[in-house]
Amino acid sequence: MAAGELGAGLVIVGAVVKGATSALVSKYFDQIVSPFLRGISGLRNQQVIKKNLFRYIKSVEYRTRTLPSIAIPSGVFQLESVYEPLTVRSESDGSLYEVDSYPRGLFSHSRCVALTDDAGMGKSTLAKFIVRSAINEGRSIPLLVELRRLRAGVSIVDSLCSELAGGDSSSSAGTELINLFANGNFVFVFDGYDELEDEIRGKITDEINELAARFVFCYFLLTSRKEYGSALFPEFAHFEICKLSEEQAHSLIRRYDQGRGLAKPLLNKIEEAEVHDFLGNPLLVTLLYKAFDYRQSIPPKRSIFFRQVYEALFQDHDLSKGGSFERKKQCALDVDDFHKVLRSLGFITFKSGRVSYSPEEFSEHLKAAVERSSISSDWQKIRQDLIQAVPIFAKDGVEYRWSHKSFQEYFAAQYLAIDLASRREEALRKIFQSSDVLRFREVLRFIAEADLALVREICIDPLLRSACSGGGSDDDIAIECIFASADVFYVGGFRGAGRGNFERVSVQKYVHERLGFDTSKNVTRTVTSRADGGAILVALKENGLRFILLSSLDPENFGGSRRAAESKLFLYWRERFQDDDVHLNGVASSLTGDEAVTALASATNLPVVTRTTINAVRSAAEARKAAMATSVLDDF
Repeated sequence: MAAGELGAGLVIVGAVVKGATSALVSKYFDQIVSPFLRGISGLRNQQVIKKNLFRYIKSVEYRTRTLPSIAIPSGVFQLESVYEPLTVRSESDGSLYEVDSYPRGLFSHSRCVALTDDAGMGKSTLAKFIVRSAINEGRSIPLLVELRRLRAGVSIVDSLCSELAGGDSSSSAGTELINLFANGNFVFVFDGYDELEDEIRGKITDEINELAARFVFCYFLLTSRKEYGSALFPEFAHFEICKLSEEQAHSLIRRYDQGRGLAKPLLNKIEEAEVHDFLGNPLLVTLLYKAFDYRQSIPPKRSIFFRQVYEALFQDHDLSKGGSFERKKQCALDVDDFHKVLRSLGFITFKSGRVSYSPEEFSEHLKAAVERSSISSDWQKIRQDLIQAVPIFAKDGVEYRWSHKSFQEYFAAQYLAIDLASRREEALRKIFQSSDVLRFREVLRFIAEADLALVREICIDPLLRSACSGGGSDDDIAIECIFASADVFYVGGFRGAGRGNFERVSVQKYVHERLGFDTSKNVTRTVTSRADGGAILVALKENGLRFILLSSLDPENFGGSRRAAESKLFLYWRERFQDDDVHLNGVASSLTGDEAVTALASATNLPVVTRTTINAVRSAAEARKAAMATSVLDDF
């Protein structure tokens, strides 16, 4: 790889920002970065690294100033003007940290942080904000690595060395750069783990873990969707983003509006509508604003949100200008045929496991989508329209990428629901039975929103039948389903997760050594007690991968939860088992009653299944079967 080319996906993308250097960058580099480089061996190495790091800092500061957004016609916001301070919560001990500046408190909790949450919760925005805060406040040297840019055959370290030292890791300057990493003062920000290619995910996972173990005086932040669990990064402390409060959502809408006059009528409509679930998600707040701009109504479902936003983009509608203006489409397709092409494109690209593509890859995907759609149009004109007239995609350097991964998932779900016709049940069954089912979380959620009866019949009812006999009390059924979904371990003797430790003894390692269970290949969840020690490790079984989707797919039956506070949760287990280490599945017969169910549900984060929920799902499934058995021709 030539010097100056980028493999690891740093924000700079190998490009030099032209123009004057800001006073902020000069001050930061002179006071924070330059003194740190004085220990580099060899004047030539020092000059090369200093020059490249300066170019990087200048570029990353410039590139993190703005956020792309479909909410407004210009398509871009200043980050500081729309950033609503987000709060993150530890999945292990429940501690909270508001990120309104460089997160020293978060990194004092653990130097390795994995931020995992659902689509649209602001993970990448938070990553950018932390990088920018490091520069603004003169903290660590931030290295922002956009993982979706990685391709096979190039390691993260070699890519960093190529960009910042002008050679690979074995070169003289590369060796000196690695020595700098070993000295500390860097924060590695790995953004978008879920957007990695499937073929290289295992290798990159290993490398990130190796880097975290090797550079013990550096900080690490990784962002990802929830479908990739903590088993992959056992030494990272896992956090989730708290939902926006209603006040924060309203503030975000006002920030988006910037005097356009839409905020006030939209907020009035929100007061009348039942959309409070949407307001907790920053992406859905954005879509709400864009959808309202187009039709001045509030869609009741996420799928209708996305369709309405798509139509707004297609029409290039802007009520603040006193009407709509439709930008001319080169491809001459109408709104439905263009949607059909996007459905195929969503499905084809979702299968690839990526959201950004080289020009050649994007052309091949688009040609295949046009052919699959049986649409008579020039694919090259459609490509031009996807970037300019209907900006569902964006140019990012030389690559094409979906404006947000959620759009890819929406169109993929629409393809499965509409275009597969008679084969959609078979496809749905295959997806739900797949070992990779968590990757399809949002796709399945869109499908369930459109046809919940279908999902109950094809997915949920068979799952419940396989997990439990349906006999006994509600508490018996709930416990049976939990243990059919996960191996649960209470380890009262665990004392290895002290706050701020550089070398943390993982709960997984402890369970392996003490109880003989290797959970390294499982999706896991860990809960630790800060007060008295002890921990709970949850290792999902194959059924568990599906059970954790139920609250998203069927919130009517599985949306309720029984959760205990950390103190009460550990009080229950400590009273039962003191400092013993126990595989709870092995003592299932001794765990009875409502208190046991609440403690298990809190520990595992799995839904509580009762006889009522089983009967409701089965009734819905049977009703759909009966309805489908009657031919529509009988109505004529």
